[in-house]
Amino acid sequence: MNNARTDNTLFVTVCDYPNPAEMCATLRRTADHFGIPLSFASWGGRFADFYDKIPKVHHFLKMQPDPIEYVFQLDCTDVVFTDTVENILASFNEVYTPGTVLFQRCAEITRPLGLYSYVVVGEIAKNFSRTGLGCGGLFCGECSAVFSLLERCIALKKKIQDRDTSDPLVALYLRDPYSQNDLSLARGMANDELFYHLIMAGEPHRIKVDDQKRLLSMLRGALLSQADEPALSLEHRRGLSPFENQSLGTARILHRPGLRDREPWDAWVDQNILIN
Repeated sequence: MNNARTDNTLFVTVCDYPNPAEMCATLRRTADHFGIPLSFASWGGRFADFYDKIPKVHHFLKMQPDPIEYVFQLDCTDVVFTDTVENILASFNEVYTPGTVLFQRCAEITRPLGLYSYVVVGEIAKNFSRTGLGCGGLFCGECSAVFSLLERCIALKKKIQDRDTSDPLVALYLRDPYSQNDLSLARGMANDELFYHLIMAGEPHRIKVDDQKRLLSMLRGALLSQADEPALSLEHRRGLSPFENQSLGTARILHRPGLRDREPWDAWVDQNILIN
């Protein structure tokens, strides 16, 4: 039985920007509003790339006392809480599978940002075709499971850089010649989701995806650039509401990736979340 409580659970983020207070303001406002204790693995430090979150959270967890049993890892700029800490933990205790890490679902299975080959996507689809990719911006689980996952990612990065194909996941990643291109390799190494998706492809027992959006969800809307949604004309996008709740289920934490404009996002949060 899961037993996540406020005294044994961490909600942690990395906020490494020159203006951390501004970048994390919306997440902190919702955390304060719903009584959620928010921790920072790093604050105002050097932002190297998205992968950099992995070793920083890993080190932070390593320093935590034994009573910490559960962890929620959240992006700092585009994640918000929508309910009280008690309700969030009650939902977690209901839906979480012990020994795994529960990820928010990405919008669809695609080849994101040219990070890796269709071979990897195909392997993911064998086990996750129904639930979709896990999104690295929002995940949670037992501290031991999250720590182990981050540790595996760190080891994988070194092995990929060394092209150590004795590791099945490295061999899988390098199977497609596209992945061996120096530019593609550099882009992949800089992105945390590459490693989570590789693990989904080859070690699916580590990861679950909240496909029913019972706890974690992606908030999709019209505030994307033309490059993000080329099929939508400017006139069409102007006619849409700023954010559209597309089957959010009972999600208690929302992630809004691809943020381009903070003001409409903050206004939406004020009008739809911070109303009680």
